[in-house]
Amino acid sequence: AGGQLHAAGNLFVHASRFEGKVSANHVALQPLAALGPDSLNADIAGGTLDGDTQQRIDWSKTLALTMEHSKLAINDFVLAQRDRKPVAWHSLNASIKHLDLGSSTAQLDDVTLHGLKIDARRLQNGTIDLANLSKPSPPAKTRQPASPSWHWSMAHLLIDGSGFALTDPSLPSKNGHIEIKADKFALDNLSDDMRKPVKLN
Repeated sequence: AGGQLHAAGNLFVHASRFEGKVSANHVALQPLAALGPDSLNADIAGGTLDGDTQQRIDWSKTLALTMEHSKLAINDFVLAQRDRKPVAWHSLNASIKHLDLGSSTAQLDDVTLHGLKIDARRLQNGTIDLANLSKPSPPAKTRQPASPSWHWSMAHLLIDGSGFALTDPSLPSKNGHIEIKADKFALDNLSDDMRKPVKLN
């Protein structure tokens, strides 16, 4: 698959816990995605992972992961669905201040997204096909406590050299197709709290 993963730290076998540093160097995303849950209704056709992370992983009961003061990059990412590539980007770089899967909390510092390409289509039922990129959750066999809602914040988001395309037969444009190009813009103070003001640069 290519690339290298390196872990250094403390492995507590009896406690089913790891604490330390995990680094990735040009690791292909396709085999990594195969290890995770089958939640996508599309295929990861390309992409590599780089990063330096400080992690604490506990698998004594359910998988719990926390990440502090870490950096991740996903480059040359392509998400394919049949003969289309609805989502792709050249590079995504993120500085992670704090991430906790158990409490569904994510605090990001700077995120830079370069070369984002979105290709969306309106379906006959009126929905946008991007909503079909993930599979619906299967019904629970037993009643389980609901997972906490995600709370996230992002100090600064920079999007550079990106474009959005929409195919919709109801549009007055030629062939029902429009494209919007975003040369460069930035957003500050993003979060799941939509009541807070967001600064656009």
